[in-house]
Amino acid sequence: MYFVGGLFWFDGHTAAVLPIASLLGVLGVYAAGEATWPRPQGAQRLARLTVRTVEDVAPRGLQRLVWVWCAAIATVSAVFGLLASGPRSISRVIALYQAHTVGPFPGWLWTVPILVATMLVVVLLDIALRFIATRLAIEDVDEGWDMWLRRRVARRILRTVQAVLGFTLAGLLALAGLAYRWLGLGNGAGSHPDVPISPEHVTAGNALLLVALILAVAALAAALWPARDIAPDCATIDEAVEARA
Repeated sequence: MYFVGGLFWFDGHTAAVLPIASLLGVLGVYAAGEATWPRPQGAQRLARLTVRTVEDVAPRGLQRLVWVWCAAIATVSAVFGLLASGPRSISRVIALYQAHTVGPFPGWLWTVPILVATMLVVVLLDIALRFIATRLAIEDVDEGWDMWLRRRVARRILRTVQAVLGFTLAGLLALAGLAYRWLGLGNGAGSHPDVPISPEHVTAGNALLLVALILAVAALAAALWPARDIAPDCATIDEAVEARA
């Protein structure tokens, strides 16, 4: 979009925060759908009074994974912000009063918007999951199927959120890894014409790239891992329909 469409406003930190910001719209749609679920209608209305919590409908593993990604994003953002020599650059001293600077690097210009968007996503995710747990049961549907549907929707939301957060974390680490490689190899714009190679910075960059790849694969695996949530037996629904008939 930046190079082909000529969108000058679509720079690096905007692209970095856009996936997490899009989650706000996704979670808003889910929350609105659960909050506007059709109410029982007619002269005689039946409702099952069942106490449900978020823990009953949301898989604990995916919930913990979301919190792990959030904690990791906060930690990485703070560390990279402190290591950066500018809002989006990093430097190393190569001689007296001389330094080599490269960018882009995920400094505060990148990480602060990501942190703010992540906190908003966590709040809206909790609201959406509470709506799923507390909304009215589906009319004329067995309790087992109703709970299965709640778990299915909650699992889909959590998988989407953790995938975006995991890929964002991997992107931050990958960008930092590339910057460290450029810094160690002497690439990019610098203040010294002959920048010596720094094996330590190159090794650190390679390590960050490897960790980023592992995290991206883990986020993708968590999003695509088959769920062990067997749907209720359809025979119970058929028997209930025949009994009412």
